[in-house]
This record gives sequence, C-alpha cells and structure tokens, in this order.
Amino acid sequence: MYRAQSNLPIGEWRFIENFTVTAAGDQYQTTTSRYKMTIIGDTIYAKTDYHDDNPFLTLASYEDFGNGKLKMYLLIGMN
Repeated sequence: MYRAQSNLPIGEWRFIENFTVTAAGDQYQTTTSRYKMTIIGDTIYAKTDYHDDNPFLTLASYEDFGNGKLKMYLLIGMN
C-alpha cells in the first residue's frame, strides 16, 4: 500500500499500467461501479502532462456514515 500511496500523490495525474479489473459485488462493492481495479506488484506508475478537471472518483458524504446508507465494515481510512 505504501508504494501505491507514494506513487499516486493527491492532485497529480499518473498513467497506470499492469493492474487487474474484476467484477465487484456483495461486500466488495464499495462504490456504484460494477468493477474494481486492483493494483498488483507489477503495477507501473508514470508521470504525465495530461490533466482533466472531471471527477473520476465519487466519495461518500459524511452524512452517509451515520445514517445507515453505508456498510461500515467496508470503509477504509488512510492518512
């Protein structure tokens, strides 16, 4: 996890190569997407000049944490 965190700084764009995409379901479906991307040991990160202001990630609101909409055992926090 540290390798991915250090190679994917917040606010910067990267090309990512060598990862897996599989179906996400049941307790492993943490977003509305039907698929999940998994970073593996052979994943390659490369800097890029590409930039796009469209949000590709939708984060849950704080209200959803306490009102029962989210499965609490799926939430992962990182500093």
